[in-house]
Amino acid sequence: MVQQQEFDLAVIGSGFGGLVAAALAAKAGAKTVLFERHTRPGGCAGDFALEGFWFPAGATVVTGLEPGGILRQVFDILDVHIESSPLDPSIVFHLPDRTVPYLADHDAWADEFARSFPGAPAGYRRFWRWVRLVGGEVYRIGSALPSFPLERPADVRRSLRAVRPSLALAAPWLFSTVGRVKQLLGARGSAEADALIDALLLDATGATASECSAVQGAIALDLYRRGCQWVDGGTGALAMRLVRAVRSLGGEVRFAAGIAGLVREHAAWTLVLDSGERVTARAVVANVPPAGLDLLLGRPPRLPKPGEAWGAFVLHLGIDAAGLPQLHPFHQVVAETADLDRPGANALVSIYPGRGARANRWSISVSTHVQPAEFAVPPAEACQRRARLEQQLLAAVRRVIPDVDRRVQLLRSATPATYQRFTGRPGGFVGGLRQVPSVVALRAPSHRAARGLWLAGDHTFPGQGTVGTALSGINAARDALEFLGKEPPL
Repeated sequence: MVQQQEFDLAVIGSGFGGLVAAALAAKAGAKTVLFERHTRPGGCAGDFALEGFWFPAGATVVTGLEPGGILRQVFDILDVHIESSPLDPSIVFHLPDRTVPYLADHDAWADEFARSFPGAPAGYRRFWRWVRLVGGEVYRIGSALPSFPLERPADVRRSLRAVRPSLALAAPWLFSTVGRVKQLLGARGSAEADALIDALLLDATGATASECSAVQGAIALDLYRRGCQWVDGGTGALAMRLVRAVRSLGGEVRFAAGIAGLVREHAAWTLVLDSGERVTARAVVANVPPAGLDLLLGRPPRLPKPGEAWGAFVLHLGIDAAGLPQLHPFHQVVAETADLDRPGANALVSIYPGRGARANRWSISVSTHVQPAEFAVPPAEACQRRARLEQQLLAAVRRVIPDVDRRVQLLRSATPATYQRFTGRPGGFVGGLRQVPSVVALRAPSHRAARGLWLAGDHTFPGQGTVGTALSGINAARDALEFLGKEPPL
């Protein structure tokens, strides 16, 4: 009879929340194991190969590697060196009648905004100053690694490092929206400027200015100028570095090892693998959405309500780039200034050139927001919607590469059903909850699921993106390590 393995901490899923939690636990000396159903790490920020082209699982801009950034703090504590280069501009906007580089320097951006939107009222300049002040303060709060919502004394203790007099800059906006700020400052009257702001907010927070949390919106608008980085290999390469860190610190990472069930037994948790193997752990961090955890616990999944979260439609292109000049890797293409949350109206184009002998084989991923219910229709209708969106997103790429059609060697697309199948997300929801005032900071969903069980990922504080999920992993690791009687390294 094979003896059942026992661990201090088991981590389910190798998204950035799970990877960070596992690495920090291993650093603290906990006997740690991470289980990943696939053969590559990273979850929605991972990567895959298709017919000779390499693609990210989702179009993701790398942030948080600047000095003092959240990811930088994680890699520093793990003694992992990451080579990256800052992007300036961080992203290039393609509006219907103009192209606007989103510059990193605040003064340079103010000048660029005035050139690009010469008729915009003076209130927009006041708005960008507000972004600089409040976004900078929220950024500093995040870099102090707070733990929200404040549910236990440990959360207060961890969050006290973020408290200083300048916090008063952000506090008044905690329950407001970006749209309200724009109204108060007179940043109204330019449909094109509004479209740029809304496009960036929608991609970063899941909500446009009218509904986006003011504090989350401020950091989203400011972070793109503060810390966008280019990393060779993208977020998938960062995920693999975290895997190596876990292993070098004595932890285990098991690929092709999915978890089918999770049961509380004798003051510990039993994890049942797809293979039937059973593993015991005193503590568990689940890097899955709440609905995914429900399924592991054998109960009906609690899916987001309509309008609470998004799915994604992603077009993956492999092209022959012979003769093309070097292009900026990230482009936000706005097809029209109204109704930006309509599928295809706003798209993020991410370009990844090949390496070495494959330098002319470029991978391009184009993502847009969709409601998963839009694809929960009869197959023929779903196919029509897929084909229509493929053409819309291909048109977005033409704004960046006009002759892309003749260069296409591979064309594939992913719907919410694709994400449900390959990332194990019930309903195909990605990116976490839309960052509206009712779900941010003090009102954020709890990451504490049960005794000895914690959630990590984009459905917990502070939300979506590799930086957000990394902080969720830090907080889950803190709780798990203190539960195990060990000192958290961060």
